[in-house]
Amino acid sequence: MSSTPSRSARKKSAELSPTEAARLKPKPLKVRKGKDQTSDPYPPQVLHPWEHAVSLYSHDAFPMALTEFERMLEVYEPATAVSELWANVGIISARLGENTKALKALTHALKLAPECSIYWFLAGICACNLGQYRRAKALFECCEHSFPDGAKRVDYKLTGLDFVLLRDDVFNYVRNAFELQHAEKHGLPLPKVKIKSIKSLLRGQIFKP
Repeated sequence: MSSTPSRSARKKSAELSPTEAARLKPKPLKVRKGKDQTSDPYPPQVLHPWEHAVSLYSHDAFPMALTEFERMLEVYEPATAVSELWANVGIISARLGENTKALKALTHALKLAPECSIYWFLAGICACNLGQYRRAKALFECCEHSFPDGAKRVDYKLTGLDFVLLRDDVFNYVRNAFELQHAEKHGLPLPKVKIKSIKSLLRGQIFKP
């Protein structure tokens, strides 16, 4: 588990302000059995390099995997209007400790697929790691609103993540971000709340084709 950053660790970012988050906030979705919230089908020209990048990542070659995903986004644009590729750039960047870059990449993913709950959640964690608690709270709230109507969980096993996002967990993160924001605003000591790292949440996994 990652520790809560101190106020001195805060960084300013122009990415996805609370106002922008509210604008992108999706309406609650109807439950669609047998379907996940990610893009499908994938452009055929990205499948092989995507599989190669996943292989690099699985062998702990994180910078090389990141470079490969960034190359795919550059070379195959606009065919790579696939939100998972941007999300993978965000996940790997966060693992390398580059939370500003991770938040920017996840913002791109959100603009392509604002209905994808996990993108809001991961972006909120990055914002927390940057000490941007007001933004983090807005992102976690948007995550909660993006859940399919009536659903208490979203299962991402079909995407290669083997991860289940629970509405109750998202609610707890909203509360934690609020407590951090309140303490910062009033000059109080930051509460010792637990904010998991993206690495520990996803067990070192990324989206697969």
